[in-house]
Amino acid sequence: MKELIVKDKRAKRRISYGYLWVYSNEVKDLKDFEEGEIGVLTDEKGEFLATAYINPHSLICARILSRKKVNPNIQFFENKLRKIVEYKKNIVDLNNSRIVFAEGDELPGFILDFYGGKVLSAQFNTKGAENLSEAFLKAVEIVIGKYPVVIKNHSIFREKENLEIEVKAKGDVPEEVEIEENGIKMVVPVLKGQKTGYYFDQRDNKKKFSEFAKGEVLDLFSYIGGFGLHAAKNAKKVTFVDSSETAIEYCKKNMKLNNFDNGEFYRLDAFKAIKIFKENKRQFDLISVDPPAFTKSRKTLDRAIKGYENLNREAFSLLKKDGIVFTMSCSRLVDIQTFDRIIEKAVVSSGVKLRIIGRLYQAKDHTVLPFMKETEYLKGLILMRVR
Repeated sequence: MKELIVKDKRAKRRISYGYLWVYSNEVKDLKDFEEGEIGVLTDEKGEFLATAYINPHSLICARILSRKKVNPNIQFFENKLRKIVEYKKNIVDLNNSRIVFAEGDELPGFILDFYGGKVLSAQFNTKGAENLSEAFLKAVEIVIGKYPVVIKNHSIFREKENLEIEVKAKGDVPEEVEIEENGIKMVVPVLKGQKTGYYFDQRDNKKKFSEFAKGEVLDLFSYIGGFGLHAAKNAKKVTFVDSSETAIEYCKKNMKLNNFDNGEFYRLDAFKAIKIFKENKRQFDLISVDPPAFTKSRKTLDRAIKGYENLNREAFSLLKKDGIVFTMSCSRLVDIQTFDRIIEKAVVSSGVKLRIIGRLYQAKDHTVLPFMKETEYLKGLILMRVR
C-alpha cells in the first residue's frame, strides 16, 4: 500500500483520539493516488497512523478504516460486523434496525439496514466504500445470513464523489416488506422508498410521541406515517401531510394494517397545508415537524436556517393551548446549539408562548462517536404551548 503523509499536527492528534476523517490540506502530495485506493497514513517521520481509503479529489481525502495495518478484505469486514452485531443486538431489535451506521460504527461510507428480518438495504456513499462493497456484502452474508439485498446508492454524498446514482437488487427483493416498530406494524417500500426505505433513527422519538397522543394530531412530512401511526391508537384524529403520492398511499395502507380508521390524508407541501389549516382555524393537540435535511452544504446553510425558522413559526401557530410539538432537524450542518437558536427565534416570531419539556436524539443504533460529532446529526425539542 502507498503511504500518505499527514503533516498537520492537529490532524494527527485527532486520528489518535479516533477521528476518522483527514482533509486534503492536512496531507502531503495526493497526486499518486487513485480514487478509493487503500493507503497507509503516516506522520512525517514515517510512523504508522492508520489504514484508510483515499480520494485525491475530495475535501475529505482520507477516511480511516482501522488504526491498525489491515487488508480490508472479507475477513476484515467479517470481524468488524461480528463486533457491531454483538453490541447492537443488546440495544435494539436487530431485525428492524440500522446494523451499520457508517462512521458511527467505524466503517465510513457503509450503511446497512435490516427490514423485518427479511430484507437488507445497503448504501455505499463513497468511492472507497463502493470499491469494497463486494467484500462487505460477502461478510454480511457470513455474519447475518443470506437475505435479499437492495442497494440504494442514491445519496447526495455519492454525487459529491462523482458516483452513479442507482438502485439495484441482489436476490429476490420484494417491492415492500412488513416491519414492526414499538408494536406498530408498517409496510415499507424498500425499492421505491426514501433513503434506505425507512427511518429507524426516529424509533425512540416515535415511542415518546405516542405517550402524548390525544385529540387531534398532525404529522407533517409524514413519509409512510411513522409518527402519526404511533399516535393513532389514542388520538381522535390523525392528519398526515406529505408532498409524495407514494408516501400518502403508504400512510393509508399502514393505517389499515393496524386497524386504525381515524386518519385523514393531505398530499401537499407542508407550508401549503399549514396555510390551509390556518385559514380554516384548525388547531392540534399534538404535532410532529420532521422535515428532510434542508441543507447538505455550508453554501446553503443560512437559507436552511431561515427555512427551519419559518417552518417552526408557522407550525407553532397551529398548537392548541397545552398542545405539544415535536420539532426536529436531521441536517448534519445544523448542530444542537444552532437548532436551539432557530427554535428560540421561531417562538418569538410566532407570538406563541412555549416551554421546552424534552430533547430528542437519534436512536441508539445510530451510534455517536464522542470524538466525532459529525456522527450526531438528529436533534429535536419537545415543546408545550402554555398560552
